[in-house]
Amino acid sequence: MTHTVHKVTPHRPLLVYLLPYAVLLTAGLVLYLSLDHAHQKELLRAHEQLQIELARKSLTRDFEQVLPDINVLANARHLRNYIDSFSEAERTALGDEFISFALQKRIYNVIRLLDLEGNERIRVNYAQGKAHTVAAAELQNKGDSYYFKDSRTLGRGELYISPIDLNVDYGQIEIPYVPVIRFAAPVFDRQGLKRGVLMLHYLAEPMLGHFDEMLAGSRGRVALLNSDGYWIRSHDRQREWGFMFDSDMTFATTHPRTWTDMQQHHSGTVATDDALFTYTTIHPVSLIGGYSKAELQDEHHGHHHIDPDSYAWRIVSDLPLSVLRQHLYDALFGVAGLVWLTLLLGGVGAAWVIAGQRMERRRMAAEIELHAKLYETTTEGVMITDAHTNIVAVNDAFASITGYACDEALGKTPRLLASGRHDRAFYQGMWSALAGDGHWEGEIYNRRKDGGLYIAWLRISAIRNERGQTINYVCIFSDVTRRKLSEEELRKRAHHDPLTGLHNRLSFDERFSQELARARRTQSRLGLLYIDLDAFKPINDRYGHRTGDAVLREVAVRLKSAVREMDTVSRIGGDEFTVILPEIGQAANVESIADGIHRRLQLPFEYEGNQLQIGASIGVALFPDDAGGERELLSHADAAMYGVKQASDNRGAGREKGQVLASG
Repeated sequence: MTHTVHKVTPHRPLLVYLLPYAVLLTAGLVLYLSLDHAHQKELLRAHEQLQIELARKSLTRDFEQVLPDINVLANARHLRNYIDSFSEAERTALGDEFISFALQKRIYNVIRLLDLEGNERIRVNYAQGKAHTVAAAELQNKGDSYYFKDSRTLGRGELYISPIDLNVDYGQIEIPYVPVIRFAAPVFDRQGLKRGVLMLHYLAEPMLGHFDEMLAGSRGRVALLNSDGYWIRSHDRQREWGFMFDSDMTFATTHPRTWTDMQQHHSGTVATDDALFTYTTIHPVSLIGGYSKAELQDEHHGHHHIDPDSYAWRIVSDLPLSVLRQHLYDALFGVAGLVWLTLLLGGVGAAWVIAGQRMERRRMAAEIELHAKLYETTTEGVMITDAHTNIVAVNDAFASITGYACDEALGKTPRLLASGRHDRAFYQGMWSALAGDGHWEGEIYNRRKDGGLYIAWLRISAIRNERGQTINYVCIFSDVTRRKLSEEELRKRAHHDPLTGLHNRLSFDERFSQELARARRTQSRLGLLYIDLDAFKPINDRYGHRTGDAVLREVAVRLKSAVREMDTVSRIGGDEFTVILPEIGQAANVESIADGIHRRLQLPFEYEGNQLQIGASIGVALFPDDAGGERELLSHADAAMYGVKQASDNRGAGREKGQVLASG
């Protein structure tokens, strides 16, 4: 049998034809995934910056409430009465006031009054909705505590803020841990002498709880650090409060490169081999309007913060890059198999891959948008601009505060809100700060759509990409007009007599000290009038306090009309007044002003159909003629007033060795 053999020409394998296309497609997909990876990283960076800004605002809002509280207590009537007398009755009244305050606020676990030796004079403890005054036998001496040593040197208008730490009672750290921040203000008696320190222990756990809540949407591990890099809040609770236990582990030792960058800039991002760090800084002293003590001490490490700006907290988000890398690696390993599937299906697979990546991108963008919705429910206005300061997004609170609807603001610049109250230097300083560390924070006057002015506390953060280029500005602001007016009212109440509107004893002491210092510096003469009303008590007794108050208000008007704009008129007692006369020149000028006051107060007072008559005894002391110190001058004027009251039986006038005496 014959077999015929056919020679078959071999064909090239299909792989030879498909390989070039596979290589090109693989390269294209790898490039696409790499670019998408960078974009996702940028989205996460922006997301974390927004998250830590929310956390920053939460801390700020909780912290700001303390200043009005300590001002109110430091100027409470019962506190003044107690430090003047240290009587048991006033101690009881003050303790009751502290208890009422603690129950109302529920954020202070200790309210204490310390004398200048650190002895507790009064202490109220608050816990679990109950407050009580600590018995005298259980009061402690805090003279060796770091917070007392620093706060005892406070002057008028200064406020001490301690570092945040754990409460220590009777030498032991309280269990469970109680994070506290101690606020202290000096207290003065009616003679102007400092008699002690009022201290509030602010319970910081609710503040830290709010901090945690605001960060629920963060993709990273967020921490709150103190000035030395110790963890106050961490995802690893074992790391917290290390400075209380002499631990050497800090953020500075675990992440030295990032910590160095954080020391040099207010906010920013740092990409390491392992993580993307996003951070911002809070200066607690700046949160209370500039009231500060220059020296703040860390009890456990003996570190003095000479500059209040060095007392800082840092919020830092640690986003592991392994999350993004794994996503990229998974995508790359799947490319090889997908390439062949793509070729076989004529491009359907490629479309599927690209669509999948786009869906992932949209998912992340949607997630960021969802967390950004937090801004829509906050009472703070939010405005986001592009790099050229064109407004690209605002929230509802922005519209509520400014009066501009969202569509009216979009595409405009923040000049839309300019009030005209700030000069070029103000804005140059703002932009200089943003160009430097990417952050500016401060008080600003803005104008609403209706033309009305409002005061805003504004925080601006520059959002930068990996190349350091600014791509957006995020502006968060609060309308603090009402709070500023409230603070102004508190200051006015603290320094002014509520009945007459004149300066009170506290304000008199401050003004007298300032004017006397200036008189010494300029070598000028200063006069002091001490005025006591005569025959006022019978009017009060006969016609009642309502009539007496009307007379005192009219006395205040007449006193102010008799002196110069630069002079200070004060009511320092029930019917006692003083007038500070700076740069008075000749002694005869003092006599002339005293005579003018005397004449005005002799005129009848008319109230509800009654003509009322009072008089006044006036004593004067001159600097440097009569004395060189505050107490000596006040004593001279007081003695002169009583001398004329006794010598002339409320009539006549005379001059004795540097003193002008007048009586009606």
